[in-house]
Amino acid sequence: MNDRMTAPPITGAPLSCEVLIVGGGPVGLALACELGSRDVSCIVADEKAGFHEHPRATFLGPRAMEYFRAWGIDRLVLEHAVPADYRPDVAFTETLAGAELGRLRFPTIREMIDRTPETLRTYPQLSWSRFGKVVIGQSHLEPVLFDASEQFACVRNLKGVRVVAFEESSAAVSVVAEEKSGKRLAITARYVVGCDGGRSAIRERLGASLEGIGEVGRSVNTYFDCPGLLQAIGKEPAAIYWSLRPNATGAILAVDGHRKWVFSRHLLPHETFSEDQHPSASILAALGVNVPLTVLSSWFWIPRQLVSTSYGSGRIYLAGDSAHLMSPTGGYGLNTGLGDAVNLGWKLAAVLKGWGHPALLSTYEQERRPMAVRASKEATDNRAFTREILKTGALLLDESTRAPALAFIERTMHRHGKHFDGNGIYLGDRYDHSPIVVDDDSPQIPWDAEVYVPISKPGNRLPAHWLDPSATTHDVCGRDFTLITRNPAATQPLQQAFAQRGIPLKVTPLEGNAHGMGPAHLLVRPDGIVAWKGRSFQDPAEVAMRVSGFQLSAQATAHQDSPSPKTKALS
Repeated sequence: MNDRMTAPPITGAPLSCEVLIVGGGPVGLALACELGSRDVSCIVADEKAGFHEHPRATFLGPRAMEYFRAWGIDRLVLEHAVPADYRPDVAFTETLAGAELGRLRFPTIREMIDRTPETLRTYPQLSWSRFGKVVIGQSHLEPVLFDASEQFACVRNLKGVRVVAFEESSAAVSVVAEEKSGKRLAITARYVVGCDGGRSAIRERLGASLEGIGEVGRSVNTYFDCPGLLQAIGKEPAAIYWSLRPNATGAILAVDGHRKWVFSRHLLPHETFSEDQHPSASILAALGVNVPLTVLSSWFWIPRQLVSTSYGSGRIYLAGDSAHLMSPTGGYGLNTGLGDAVNLGWKLAAVLKGWGHPALLSTYEQERRPMAVRASKEATDNRAFTREILKTGALLLDESTRAPALAFIERTMHRHGKHFDGNGIYLGDRYDHSPIVVDDDSPQIPWDAEVYVPISKPGNRLPAHWLDPSATTHDVCGRDFTLITRNPAATQPLQQAFAQRGIPLKVTPLEGNAHGMGPAHLLVRPDGIVAWKGRSFQDPAEVAMRVSGFQLSAQATAHQDSPSPKTKALS
C-alpha cells in the first residue's frame, strides 16, 4: 500500500456530495435510498456497468421489507418477487422427482397481504410484522432499488466507475475515480461508505482485517433456466427443494417461481470440486428426472464466517459484505447488510444536518458489529446441521439404514426453523448496551434465533402492534424521532429539549395501553429502535443529548470530529 497518493490527471469535471457510496449492489443502493429519503446528497460509484446477472441472495426477511415500506417501495418489491400465490416452502427430498421427506410451510405473498384469520392462526409469525419472508433474486431486486434511488433528486448513480484513490482530511475525503474508458474523475465527499463486497478495497486500504472462520464449507452455484421443472418433478411448489441424492446434495432455489432456478450444490467433506464435471449433470441427478435445461452461469466458491475488525472511523465506513461475510444458510447476509445501511444512514444524516454530533457515528460499529457476529455464527450452525441431514442421503439407499435415517430426518425437522425463518435474526436486533440508548433496567428476554418476542424495551425494535386493520405502530412513526405517548399534554419538556438542539421530533398520541407500549411515553429512533421509555421526563435535556450523540465521551467526540489525515491509493 502506498503511503502517498500520486495524483493522476483528472479529465472530468469535479464532483461533490455529502456521502460517496462505493459499490452499487443492494446494500449500497439501499444506503442511497435511506440517505435520499433524508435529503442527503450522495453519489453511488459502481464498478459494474449493469446489475448482477446471477441471483446471488434470494430471501428478504420481514425487517428488510419494513425498510422498503418506509421508502415507499414495498409493493414494488413484491411485484418483482415470485408470484403472489407461489408457495415459499422448504421441501426435503431424496431427489426432487423422488420421495418428499418433509416440508416446512410458510405464507405466500397473497396470504401475507390478505391476513385472513385462518392465515394468522396458521402462521403466528405474521403477528410480529405485516411481512413474512419474501423470495426475490438479487438480480431482480437490484434494478428496483436502483430505480428507487433515482427518484431522489439528491442521489446520483455512476455506473462503470471504480474508486482508485482517496485522501481523508479533517473536513472531507478527496477521491479519484476512473471510468471504463480511463477517464478520471475527482469527487469530494464529506463521508465515504465502502459497500464494495467481500473483497472490499476500501476495507483493505483502511487496514481492517476479517476475523472468524475462513471456510465453513464448499459450494458450486449454478444458475439455470428450466421452464418445465415443476411439471417434471410433479410436486407442490417450494422456494427451496433439498436434494439428498449422493453426489448431488444441495438446494434448488426458485428465483422467479417459473423457469429460473439456482442449484446451490453443497459439497460434503469427502467431495472435491472438478471443473471437468458439467453442472447440468449434477442438476439432473438432483432432479431425478430428465428435463431440458440451460445453464446460465456456474462457479465454485467457499462460504465463510468473517467479520471486519473495524466498521470504519472518521469519515470512512463499511457496510454489507465489506464488513461481514457469512454462509447463505439462513439468508442473513443481505438482511444484515440492509440493517447496516439503515443504521448508518440515519446517523450520517443527523450529523450532516447538524443535530447529531459526529461522535454518533462511533455507535454504528458498536451496534451493528455484534449483530453480524451473531448472524454469522447462526448461519454457520445452520450449515453444519444441514450437512448432517445431507449425509443421510447415502443411508437412504441402503435398506438396513433407511428406516433410522428417515426417523432422524423426521425427528429433527423442527430444528430447521431458524435456518428458513429466523425471525429472531431478522427482527431481533438488540442495542440495549448502546451509549445512545437509555436503558430502563427492565429484564431482557432471552434471545432466540428463530422466535422473536415483541418487547418495547429500549434498544429493541418497536413492536408492530396493529392499530386497525390497515395500520401498525410503525405506520404512525415519522422518519426521524417519534414520541409515542398516552399523555400528549405532558410531552412539552421533551419537545422543548429536542427543539433546542434542532432534533426533529414527531409526537404521536395513542390512547390507552391496548397496544402493549408499556409506560406513558416511548421514544422511537429514526431506524425504528426504541431509544427511551418512561412515565415522566425527569431530565429531558439529558435524553436529547444522549440519543443525538452529544453525551458521548470527549475523547470519542474529538476523534470523530477531527479525523487524522489518511492517504490511500487503491490499485
